Amino acid sequence: MTGATFIVDAMHDATTLGDAAAPSELLRLAADYPDPIAALCDNDKSVALFESVHKAFPFIPRAWGAGTPLSATEHVQLVSLLRWLIEALRSWKRASDPRSSQLISVFVAAQACDHDGRLWPLMPPGVADNAELVDCVSKLIASFAIAYGTRGGMQAPIWEQEALDRLKKAETDGDWAAIGDAWQPFEAQLFPNVLQIQAVRCLNRCGLAHLVRALANVRQTAVAMQLVTALSLDERFNLALASDNTFIQFASVYQTFSGRQTLQALTPNAVQLLASVLVKVAGDSQRWSGWLHVFNAYPMRYPVLQEVLGLALAGVSDTAREAYVGSIVLLPSQMDSPDSEIVLRHACEPSVRTPLMSSAPPFGHWATSVGRNGGSMKEIETNTSLRSIDLNWTTRWSVMPPNV
Repeated sequence: MTGATFIVDAMHDATTLGDAAAPSELLRLAADYPDPIAALCDNDKSVALFESVHKAFPFIPRAWGAGTPLSATEHVQLVSLLRWLIEALRSWKRASDPRSSQLISVFVAAQACDHDGRLWPLMPPGVADNAELVDCVSKLIASFAIAYGTRGGMQAPIWEQEALDRLKKAETDGDWAAIGDAWQPFEAQLFPNVLQIQAVRCLNRCGLAHLVRALANVRQTAVAMQLVTALSLDERFNLALASDNTFIQFASVYQTFSGRQTLQALTPNAVQLLASVLVKVAGDSQRWSGWLHVFNAYPMRYPVLQEVLGLALAGVSDTAREAYVGSIVLLPSQMDSPDSEIVLRHACEPSVRTPLMSSAPPFGHWATSVGRNGGSMKEIETNTSLRSIDLNWTTRWSVMPPNV
């Protein structure tokens, strides 16, 4: 049992009858904290929580990190932990866990067994039958918010405050071109925390419709970016298709193609899902124009996206196709690049051409425009100091009273 197969095999056996092993030290530590949710979001306290799991099950990080095979005994131990995890999810009740210490223990144990989101899709469907769990996690996710500030409460430099003001105004206006531009100084600073990751993955496993409802009122780019990062590419594209929240839709695509890792390719299924997302957005001409400014003005920034755009353009209106062509800025030095050839090849396909374009390929348009620019709130702080901007991000959430 090596690689990711060890968790697949263990989860398979965990769905059968047998002994369950609760992580007693983790449960004790979580219960000792006055605010277990805040403890999970505190770096020092969360380390202690995870150390309790790794001490009891030291083979889990080795198996994920180095691919070390599990012994028969270790497999049995992991199966017992997963049995406890499944049962804890199925039986969780707010009345018996008013401070959420058991829920936090579930999230910590799940995170310890998780890697790249591989754990939750393996969970048996019965976890979705717990209405109280779904309601609690839904409200928790719906309450996430970001407060902006500076390190140590110091006055922000003028340019930093102006950058924040631009982002907030763009969000208020629903100006997606401006949001894409204004978000760039911040995109490398924000990571989802364990609470956000496990809450989103848990609710998504309980049912996509639950997650769609929980995220319906997100109106902050930062929160949307954090939460969609918890999902795989297929999951986030499915979310974007099912949701009418424009922030979630934008974040699902932006986080896929921007950031720290360069995406080399999409699976065929992801291509089809993303193409459907783009067709959906193209139905709103103003939003489509903003998206094209972000993702298509300089196609070489997102070469993988060009193939998907070529597929999506076959299913959009003539107006949306014209907007696509008009959005591209190709500099003279880029005209002979392989990436520009991808753009030109897809845009010149017959399915993409409109009657207005039929007399000449879109290349003629670009050739003439080369070089033209066109509950009670709780919070935890995340300090960042990067070359682009120095901010103090405060992630907030709402803690529900026992009777909720």
